[in-house]
Amino acid sequence: MKIRFIGHACFLIEIGGLKVMTDPFDESVPYKFPEKEEVDIVTISHDHFDHNATHRVKIKREVLRDPADKTIDGLRFLSKSFFHDEEGGKKRGKNAIFLIEGENLRLVHLGDLGHIPVEKDVEVFKNPDILMIPVGGYYTIDSKKADKIISILSPIITIPMHYKTGKLEFPISTVDDFLKNKENIHKLESLEIIIDKVNIDKYRGILVFPL
Repeated sequence: MKIRFIGHACFLIEIGGLKVMTDPFDESVPYKFPEKEEVDIVTISHDHFDHNATHRVKIKREVLRDPADKTIDGLRFLSKSFFHDEEGGKKRGKNAIFLIEGENLRLVHLGDLGHIPVEKDVEVFKNPDILMIPVGGYYTIDSKKADKIISILSPIITIPMHYKTGKLEFPISTVDDFLKNKENIHKLESLEIIIDKVNIDKYRGILVFPL
């Protein structure tokens, strides 16, 4: 599995011979975007401008929103609806968690999850190889709630996303708040990484992409 961090909650994942993009953002989000990248599948956690900009990519197969439960060329996609806030969606609506499974790897993307789910409701997402989790707070869970969800899901590798950088003016926290007092932090020099069953233990812990 090759993972390229585009920025915010957007990743380009090459797995099982397919290219999958998660939560593409529109032109108002100031990260470099691979305009008109050809991808097979796009997953959308919710329909906000910084997560649903499908017009920026060439989609060869389909866009997956919640509900999704299907297998495409041997790659499994499963989503389940949760909330973008702590008020049952009254402030910001629903948010889908996606599971992508292939190459004997399980990847979970939490989108803009805004609350700590009931543990029994996330059973299907437990013990992923890779967990992509928002940590910036304000619009999503913050670092403390992220820690709680990580303890529930027990991933091998955690990839923080949706946090403030020098390029982004959203009123959210930096990744440093999440990383404070943590061990096994791997700060990468590249926006791309290949993870498989052979090398996964090398990256056990937290992966931080440069931006």
